[in-house]
Amino acid sequence: MTPKEGVCLCLVELKQKPTFEILGLLFDVSRTKANNRFNYLVEILREILPVSQIEEAKKGEQKY
Repeated sequence: MTPKEGVCLCLVELKQKPTFEILGLLFDVSRTKANNRFNYLVEILREILPVSQIEEAKKGEQKY
């Protein structure tokens, strides 16, 4: 999986909240690899993005 695909996987998970099995199918990886890649990238995004932006994204998830 390329870094670009990993970021796309992460964004799809944050926006749509599909199961990791569905994410794996969409990105042609196993469910475990989709889960691991998502968790890895979320940690990187938490370091890069200000806390307020991450909290806003979490609030947006709760609306749907």
